[in-house]
Amino acid sequence: MQQLDEISSLMFLRERAEYRPHLISVYFLEGGMTESASSIRAHILSCLADNPAFAVRLAKVPMRFGHPFWAPLAAIDADTHIRFRAVSGRGDWQALRSDLVELLEAPMDPTRPLWEVHVLTGFEDESAAPGGRTIVAVKVHHGVMDGLGLARFAGHLFTEAAMHPQKVNGTRANSAPPIDARVRLRTAARNAAAQFLGFPRELTSLRNLKRRYDASVARGERPGIRQTAPGTVFNGPTQGRRVFNAAWFPLKEVQALRTLAPGATLNDVALTVIAGAIREYLSSKGTLPDEALLCGVPMSLRNSEEPVLGNTLTGLCVDLHTNVADPIDRLHRISGSSYWEKQRVREFGAVIGSGALALKLPPFILDLILKGEEAAAVKGERVTGANTVVTNIPRSRHVRYFATSRVLRTCGLISLNPGIGLKHEISSLGDLVSISVLANSDQLDAPDFYIQCLSNEFGRLMSARATEPVR
Repeated sequence: MQQLDEISSLMFLRERAEYRPHLISVYFLEGGMTESASSIRAHILSCLADNPAFAVRLAKVPMRFGHPFWAPLAAIDADTHIRFRAVSGRGDWQALRSDLVELLEAPMDPTRPLWEVHVLTGFEDESAAPGGRTIVAVKVHHGVMDGLGLARFAGHLFTEAAMHPQKVNGTRANSAPPIDARVRLRTAARNAAAQFLGFPRELTSLRNLKRRYDASVARGERPGIRQTAPGTVFNGPTQGRRVFNAAWFPLKEVQALRTLAPGATLNDVALTVIAGAIREYLSSKGTLPDEALLCGVPMSLRNSEEPVLGNTLTGLCVDLHTNVADPIDRLHRISGSSYWEKQRVREFGAVIGSGALALKLPPFILDLILKGEEAAAVKGERVTGANTVVTNIPRSRHVRYFATSRVLRTCGLISLNPGIGLKHEISSLGDLVSISVLANSDQLDAPDFYIQCLSNEFGRLMSARATEPVR
């Protein structure tokens, strides 16, 4: 009997009609599908059957006294979880983008396993994704797994070499008995009591870490973290229609840009491109703040390749230096900010703010706190936390073929947070790096222009590399 971890439980508490905490990994396949729908469905079932998320559903604790549990299921309805359809309308990139947003926003049934695989055929847009004709979109609830978990979950569908779909005789049966509500309540109460008794110890530990961190900053050993940022159009209510877009860049060129700032990572380069795009976009609206924007960057804490349920991550808060015009200077600064944030989290953990303690509270109390934070997040001139989010979700190097079809490129969608109406996902597959963008249409009213801003900033960095000596 597995109880949800605190962050995973938080994802379910945050769910609202206007906020669906879902994740989607998208894969573009070369050509049309040559296999039948039934053989592809059987292949998907065979590939995913051993994953712990395959045949479990959410089992809530009465009165939300404690975090929910995962309840095993004897079998699943394959037609519910694996669906086939054609890309809508003209089958072009714009139509596919709308289809993917629709998939992301569609609610998931918590009485069933919270994963889906959608196979979309008839994609026709050579200018957007040359050679791509079929789309595989793997969707999960963020409460089931984090982005890296999804990449590994979806990765089981793919192989390094082409292979015909494997036949299966049926879905996996689960022999574990269902969890009685009274057992869930007793277990949750026992766990909650242990947390409550350990609360003073947790509080003391966090206070000591905070003192050590503040002392380290005072001694000049590290820069202090900014906790507030200027308000932007991206930091209002996220209740409007969602818009999605993506851009792809040659991996070789992105890697080459790292030489502009010794120690810079691929993620630092992508953050610099995004910061430049935000700078150009807001400048075009006349709303670029003088103060730099802050970016939330999830950081995985996974130390094993084994598939697991839940979220094993924490968050960095990286200064985007959007008040710096020169892209090379900005890359240096972002690389430094990212480095010090990683050092802070590794040494001190989440010591800034009271979020770590709030997660220890029972769900019915935490829900009240979340509602208050959501109300505060959509008003006021300053932002506590981050203006935008950028997450890096690397795909497995084994992702080459889906059955007999070659995988050409990837992108992804991550749901918005209350008060954060612009999110990005960075990923790479083969020789391409993708930067995916999800936003609220009221906050990013020109998504195509924003994608152009990403390309413009990438071009500025490439031009700077060609003309500037490597530092």
